[in-house]
Amino acid sequence: MLLRDITKIMRLTGKKADASRNNPFDIVYTDGSKKFEGVIGEKNGFCKFDTLEHGCRAGMKLIIESYINKGFDSPESFVKRYSSTDQQVYILYIENNMGCTSPTEKFKHDVDTVCKLGHYVTVFEGQLGKTGVEESYLKDIVNKYKIKVS
Repeated sequence: MLLRDITKIMRLTGKKADASRNNPFDIVYTDGSKKFEGVIGEKNGFCKFDTLEHGCRAGMKLIIESYINKGFDSPESFVKRYSSTDQQVYILYIENNMGCTSPTEKFKHDVDTVCKLGHYVTVFEGQLGKTGVEESYLKDIVNKYKIKVS
């Protein structure tokens, strides 16, 4: 499937931006997610954060500590664990944008790579429109809060 086909399918999935949640990673509101710094409630089943910084911190902690560091470090394994909707499209989207040659190719375990992944997750989730969160901002968050990639 070509990238333009994936983009077309993404438009058809009807993802709607809701920046008022400050949750660009679309983190579902659960007992576990309620413990993230800055969670002030929920909206439509998703966490609502007091600031975008806290929403990005939570998203990067999830990606790094709950997925990449635990071996969910290929487009396929990451998406199957991270999302329950649009999985095939999501896998292809991440595979293409991360420059992988297959859905099972492992990501590098470094800050630049996980921030690139974070950026594409926020683009796909669509909470900030089509731009997502910039990799440089996510890198600042990871460094500021000392979130370690192993």
